[in-house]
This record gives sequence, C-alpha cells and structure tokens, in this order.
Amino acid sequence: MHAEEKRARMMEIFFETKDVFQLKDMEKIAPKEKGITAMSVKEVLQSLVDDGMVDCERIGTSNYYWAFPSKALHARKRRLEILESQVRYHKLKRIDLLCNTFLSLNPFFHLVVSLKFFTCIFGSKFQVSYS
Repeated sequence: MHAEEKRARMMEIFFETKDVFQLKDMEKIAPKEKGITAMSVKEVLQSLVDDGMVDCERIGTSNYYWAFPSKALHARKRRLEILESQVRYHKLKRIDLLCNTFLSLNPFFHLVVSLKFFTCIFGSKFQVSYS
C-alpha cells in the first residue's frame, strides 16, 4: 500500500469516528479497520500532523490526535481560493505581457485597445471623431 493511500485511509478513520485518539489506539484500530500495518501508523500519523491535516495536542505525558471533516472542508476551500487567485493573477500578467509585446511592435496598439474597451463599455453609442 502506498503512503498516500495509507494517509487517506487513516483520515477515513478520523472522519468516520469523529473521535480523539492516542497513538496506541490508532496502532490497534488502523490495522484492523483499514489494513495499515501497525509499524507504519506512527509515521503516517506524523506526516498527517506535519501537513496540518490532523491536529495533535500533548496533554500531560500523552499525545492526542484528531481531525474533523469540517476542518478538512475549510482547508480545501481555502486552498481553492488561493489557487483561483493565482490563476487570476497569472491571466492578468499574461494579458499585460501580450499588450506590452504588441505595444513594442506597434506604437498605436494602445489606441486600438482603448477604442475597443470604450466600445465594449458604451456600446455602439460610442463614436470616435477624427477632427
């Protein structure tokens, strides 16, 4: 079983039970329910904690682990917003580069773009007079 599959299966344990676990609990549950070997539970759990998918808190001498579906949904939404923002930024940057390239090739390009822009905004009512 690959590491990503182990991670996904361990997240299923958290989401299905909506409970808080200690490492020893996960070492018992994961092999039985999800087929994750007991030897790899600690490593997989730590990778999930490192990636912020599972929360961990030390209380006294014990570590407690938990992950709830609502947090995962919020993290995915936030990641989607970041990616959409990056897409918008790179689209605008591409347009800017294209405009600068055309402008360097044709100094009147900005006039054509301006006329098309005003035509889009004002529609056919906008007319240019060359007097």
